[in-house]
Order: sequence, then C-alpha cells, then structure tokens
Amino acid sequence: MNVRTFFTVAAITLSVGGCVAGGAGMPTAAVTSADEFVSMATVSNTFEIETSRLALQRSRDREVRRFARQMIRDHTAASARLQRVASNAGVPPVSPMLDAAHERMYDDLEDEPVGTFDSAYIEAQGLAHQEAITLFSGYAANGDNPRLQAFASDTLPTLQRHAEHVNMLASSRPVAGRM
Repeated sequence: MNVRTFFTVAAITLSVGGCVAGGAGMPTAAVTSADEFVSMATVSNTFEIETSRLALQRSRDREVRRFARQMIRDHTAASARLQRVASNAGVPPVSPMLDAAHERMYDDLEDEPVGTFDSAYIEAQGLAHQEAITLFSGYAANGDNPRLQAFASDTLPTLQRHAEHVNMLASSRPVAGRM
C-alpha cells in the first residue's frame, strides 16, 4: 500500500472509530438517526460494490475475483433491501454515492500499482467491513426506527462473514508494501 493510501485508510479508520467514540468529525455516539444510518449504510454498500468492480477489472487472482463478485452480489442485494426498508419506514431514498473520505480511498485504490493491488483491495475491504459492522451493530442496538434496526440486525451476520472471508484472504497472501 502506498503512503497516500496508508494515510487515507488511517483517516477513514479514525472516522469509523468516531462513529462510536467521537473522532474525525463524526458523531460522538453511535448513529441513532434513521436518516444518518441510511446515508452511511448506502455509502458503505456503494464503496464495497465499486471497489469490487475495480477488483474485477484489475485483479488476476482467482480468489480475489471470486470474493469481489460475492461482494457485488451481496452488497447490491443489501442496498436494494435497505432502500425498500427505508422507503417503508418513511426515510427518503439516498443516491448510491461515495462521501469524500471513501472517494479518496477509492481513488487511492485505483492508483495502486498492479503488484500491490490485490493486497490493497483486501485491506480496504477489511477496513470497510469493520466500519460497516460498527455502524450496523450500533444502529441495531440504539437506532430510532424499529424497521431499520431489524434490517441492521439481520444484515450484521453477513457483514461478519464477509469480514472473516477478508481475514482468510489477507492471511493467505503478503501484505502490500508497508512502511
């Protein structure tokens, strides 16, 4: 992972921690607002889908490509379910776009050299899934909308399986050039 990517990942990691502990411009408590949850979950799904599409373009590793296809399938389905549940709960739809931090992380991944792309992608997916697990578990426990809380709770095991899959992929290959 190049230095720019490392600092972008670190910034996102700090902002994820802020979802529950107050950091980097994020709320000082777990996300409890339905609107905020839907917005952040949409960004999370979009990031995982778009970086996985990038992996399908750039990776030649069969396991990485298989994982990327699974992420696209699962997060596309989760996005559709989220929009349905949000609509039924009276929460306005959110366009599938990245926020500035995730856009920078995507751009850094896009610029990653071919030789380190797979490891950087796996690391980005690991961080993204930890961010999602923090968001979904916090909202499932403390959210203000029972329908969205149920969605968060029901989606959490899939996110945890994804994180386990990322850890297996990470342990089976060298880590991108660390500092």
